[in-house]
Amino acid sequence: MNGSDFDPGGYYGEVMCDSFYTYLKILHTYYIPIIIAVGFLGNFLACIVFLSTHLKMRSSSYYLAALAIADFGFLCVVLVVHCSFNNVFDIFNTDGWCQFFVYVSSVCASLSVWLIVAFTVERFIAVQYPLQRPHICTVSRAKTVVISLTVVAMT
Repeated sequence: MNGSDFDPGGYYGEVMCDSFYTYLKILHTYYIPIIIAVGFLGNFLACIVFLSTHLKMRSSSYYLAALAIADFGFLCVVLVVHCSFNNVFDIFNTDGWCQFFVYVSSVCASLSVWLIVAFTVERFIAVQYPLQRPHICTVSRAKTVVISLTVVAMT
């Protein structure tokens, strides 16, 4: 390979960067709003199913409903940031609001992880100790754990 074959930042580099930029712009323009819309719809339906059907009698439904609400909150922050980036409205770059949205996203992300851990522990108890499950995995205990995790995530 001689020196003329190597073209860093030359014509081919510019073409590749332009096509990659176009690809990222398409992803940002269409993919993120689709993910947000599908996430809103899915989390909303999950809350309705887990909290207003016969599933509300199961303790695991409260963990999953709380997880849907936490994910909904995170998607709200993503929507605000996306709209701010695209100049729909510029609330994210205002003093105080930026800190608020970063705080909400951190709380929702942390809460999402710990709700998955709590749900997994409950499923472990149900599988490992099936006879004790009705006494350990109660709806009131699930509500207490969800509220406790929420308070801890907010501090």
